[in-house]
Amino acid sequence: NENYYIGYFEIDEENIYQCMLDLHELGKNITISRIAGLLNCSSRTIHRNMSTELKQEKDLLNIENEKI
Repeated sequence: NENYYIGYFEIDEENIYQCMLDLHELGKNITISRIAGLLNCSSRTIHRNMSTELKQEKDLLNIENEKI
Protein backbone atom coordinates (compact mmCIF):
# COMPACT_ATOMS: atom_id res chain seq x y z
CA ASN A 1 0.00 0.00 0.00
CA GLU A 2 1.96 3.00 -1.30
CA ASN A 3 1.24 6.64 -0.63
CA TYR A 4 1.00 8.98 -3.60
CA TYR A 5 1.41 12.71 -3.17
CA ILE A 6 0.14 14.46 -6.25
CA GLY A 7 1.47 18.00 -6.40
CA TYR A 8 2.84 17.69 -2.88
CA PHE A 9 6.19 19.15 -1.96
CA GLU A 10 7.71 20.36 1.23
CA ILE A 11 7.33 24.04 2.02
CA ASP A 12 10.86 25.10 2.87
CA GLU A 13 13.03 28.18 2.66
CA GLU A 14 14.30 27.24 -0.79
CA ASN A 15 10.77 27.10 -2.24
CA ILE A 16 9.80 30.31 -0.45
CA TYR A 17 12.91 32.10 -1.73
CA GLN A 18 12.25 30.95 -5.30
CA CYS A 19 8.72 32.40 -5.11
CA MET A 20 10.14 35.66 -3.79
CA LEU A 21 12.53 35.84 -6.76
CA ASP A 22 9.73 35.05 -9.21
CA LEU A 23 7.52 37.81 -7.78
CA HIS A 24 10.49 40.20 -7.82
CA GLU A 25 11.19 39.48 -11.49
CA LEU A 26 7.54 40.20 -12.30
CA GLY A 27 7.88 43.54 -10.52
CA LYS A 28 5.24 42.59 -7.97
CA ASN A 29 5.40 43.49 -4.29
CA ILE A 30 6.39 40.39 -2.30
CA THR A 31 3.81 39.59 0.37
CA ILE A 32 3.32 36.58 2.60
CA SER A 33 -0.13 35.99 1.12
CA ARG A 34 1.23 36.05 -2.46
CA ILE A 35 3.91 33.51 -1.54
CA ALA A 36 1.27 31.36 0.17
CA GLY A 37 -0.90 31.56 -2.94
CA LEU A 38 1.94 30.43 -5.19
CA LEU A 39 2.80 27.53 -2.88
CA ASN A 40 -0.86 26.69 -2.26
CA CYS A 41 -0.57 26.83 1.53
CA SER A 42 -1.60 29.13 4.36
CA SER A 43 0.09 32.39 5.31
CA ARG A 44 0.74 30.81 8.70
CA THR A 45 2.83 28.08 7.04
CA ILE A 46 4.94 30.71 5.28
CA HIS A 47 5.49 32.65 8.53
CA ARG A 48 6.49 29.44 10.28
CA ASN A 49 9.05 28.52 7.61
CA MET A 50 10.65 31.93 7.05
CA SER A 51 13.85 32.76 8.88
CA THR A 52 14.72 36.27 9.96
CA GLU A 53 17.24 36.45 7.10
CA LEU A 54 14.59 35.51 4.56
CA LYS A 55 12.22 38.17 5.92
CA GLN A 56 14.99 40.75 5.60
CA GLU A 57 15.67 39.60 2.03
CA LYS A 58 11.95 40.02 1.24
CA ASP A 59 12.11 43.61 2.51
CA LEU A 60 15.23 44.34 0.45
CA LEU A 61 13.68 42.95 -2.74
CA ASN A 62 10.56 45.06 -2.15
CA ILE A 63 12.66 48.20 -1.69
CA GLU A 64 14.50 47.39 -4.96
CA ASN A 65 11.16 47.06 -6.76
CA GLU A 66 10.03 50.46 -5.48
CA LYS A 67 13.08 52.09 -7.10
CA ILE A 68 12.24 50.68 -10.53
